Amino acid sequence: MTHRDGAYLLAAGYVPASETRTRLQEFATAGVIMTRLAAGIGWHPESVKKVASGRNRYVPGHVADAVLTLTVDQALRDYGPTPARLDPVTLELLLADRTVTVASQDKPVIAAALHSKGWSKTRISRTLAMSGTKVNQALGQVST
Repeated sequence: MTHRDGAYLLAAGYVPASETRTRLQEFATAGVIMTRLAAGIGWHPESVKKVASGRNRYVPGHVADAVLTLTVDQALRDYGPTPARLDPVTLELLLADRTVTVASQDKPVIAAALHSKGWSKTRISRTLAMSGTKVNQALGQVST
């Protein structure tokens, strides 16, 4: 048995990756965050990327089972993006000119809240490390 023909991997409990790859691509299309999925199934994120991109032709059986038993809806619920939230403590600290780290998914709602409190777009951009375009998008304004 040689490593090249896959017989060695099959004997070691690996399975062909085609079904797993297809499911991973479905997850990605739906918006599942692959690093969160990898952590959830106990596999390295780089390995998930390699299978999804077709670089790995075989995958450990337990990983294939973990991926294939998940539906797209389950994967999206458990490993999809976290919704943006307006943390009142973070908002109060920013309003008090304190330095605060804001999660990227929360920046649009924080930007809108700061703008409603009278902050300029420039100040929001500097404070939250957002581009002017991103600030305009967060405020529902389209730049032309």
